[in-house]
Amino acid sequence: MAQYRKKPVVIDAFKWTAGPDQTDDPLWIKEAIVRGDVTFTGDSLSNVTMQIKTLEGVMTANVGDYVIRGVKGEIYPCKPDIFEATYTAEDQAKHEGLPVAGYQSQNSVSIELVNQNKRLEEQVLRVLDNLANMKGPAASNDKPSVIAVDQRWLAIGRTDFEKGFMAINRAIFKPARVKLPGDRQPM
Repeated sequence: MAQYRKKPVVIDAFKWTAGPDQTDDPLWIKEAIVRGDVTFTGDSLSNVTMQIKTLEGVMTANVGDYVIRGVKGEIYPCKPDIFEATYTAEDQAKHEGLPVAGYQSQNSVSIELVNQNKRLEEQVLRVLDNLANMKGPAASNDKPSVIAVDQRWLAIGRTDFEKGFMAINRAIFKPARVKLPGDRQPM
């Protein structure tokens, strides 16, 4: 039997108390209530349950359960013991820094932002790769689909895009200066 590790994803969740102290209802649960995807049963606060429509059918959340919005916007309940064994509050989740001087531990939000930037950068670089392959003769009236791209300017543009994405990622990760042998004062 193979074993699997849960991917590190960030989810939205709140602990449902069903009482007047419930002040942290997120907008997504309010919208689900308005849509009718979340309803309530019971005749008093002491025996109320939350009914959540899911792809698997209606699931019940009891007072004290966590209500989760998953990575695809799906909403479902989770018992407190399972939730607490599976999830850590995002502000507490830290990922070890790279084994590179000056880089520090990062939280999941920072890592996801940089990964989004890296995916966007890759899309731009693929467009530039396609342009780099356009080395044919200049367009003419009889062959309008064939163009020649100035490779020098394309290389300059590519470098500037790469520098821009690098600057954005550094703005998020904020690497620090490093201390060198012989330094007397901290950097």
